[in-house]
Amino acid sequence: MFSELAKQAYNALRFNRRRSLLTMLGMAWGIATVVLLLAYGAGFQNALMIAFRTFGGNLVAIFPGRTSLQAGGSKAGEQIKLTINDIDFLRAEIPQLKSISPEVNKNTLVTYGTRSANYNIRGTYSSYHTIRSVDVSEGSFFGDQEDFTHSRVAVLGYDVKKKLFSGQNAI
Repeated sequence: MFSELAKQAYNALRFNRRRSLLTMLGMAWGIATVVLLLAYGAGFQNALMIAFRTFGGNLVAIFPGRTSLQAGGSKAGEQIKLTINDIDFLRAEIPQLKSISPEVNKNTLVTYGTRSANYNIRGTYSSYHTIRSVDVSEGSFFGDQEDFTHSRVAVLGYDVKKKLFSGQNAI
């Protein structure tokens, strides 16, 4: 029975060569397409996982905004502002928090000597560098002592150092 089936299949392939070739080509094309799509999906997933790891795996960001509904005596569309008291409240109420840091961004003119340019200035706490995995190539990131004493310290990016200090020591 098996030999009869094999003989019939061989004869069908031999007499219908064009149809057999096109069928094999279609099957090969389909398999190759599925393999390529799976590989592309896996690569995309790996790229996203790397991006999320560099952003911060256990990171929660809270942004101010506007109310969408009327609640508690405030009307819809009212602006919500976050304060330092909100940070203290979160720190006190959520013991699982390892680090917390506010972030304030402002684009402003930065001047050193005769050079000046507009840069994005970011105000944070010292815990920011561990939350966002910031590496410092020269000097060190400011610490808790500078936070406590409200010292005037700054961490410069590579472009700021290059453009404003042009090779001079920026520390």
